[in-house]
Amino acid sequence: MLLAVGLPGFTASAVQAGDVLTLDGARLEPVLVSTGVAVDIRRMVTLNGDVPLVTYATARNVSGANFVRTRQGYWLPWSGRAEDLLDAGFQAQSGSIEFKLLKEDLPRAQLPITVSIGYRAASGIKFGTFEIRAQ
Repeated sequence: MLLAVGLPGFTASAVQAGDVLTLDGARLEPVLVSTGVAVDIRRMVTLNGDVPLVTYATARNVSGANFVRTRQGYWLPWSGRAEDLLDAGFQAQSGSIEFKLLKEDLPRAQLPITVSIGYRAASGIKFGTFEIRAQ
């Protein structure tokens, strides 16, 4: 399985701030993580006046399997089709959204993971993609 519910214990934070998502898909900076310790991976997205209707988070693991994040924080197998996206349930606050993606130990063998985050606004789906890589 690609991702699981967070593990208790030490957590190293990996928060990225100020990302702006686009209709064409923004290329976001990778997140480098230490293996062998639980990491807390989040992305802060600036909305620039957009009003998100729903939010999305998807991931592709090193073996090519696709996953989609649920409102409850679980990652489920995903077809890769836009019509099968699930609302991840992230809420806008003060002109931004914090995407809380993972809180767990990622073994080196599971990396890299390609993650896409996004939201549907009146103009369409704005999204960005980044990799989670071993440090």
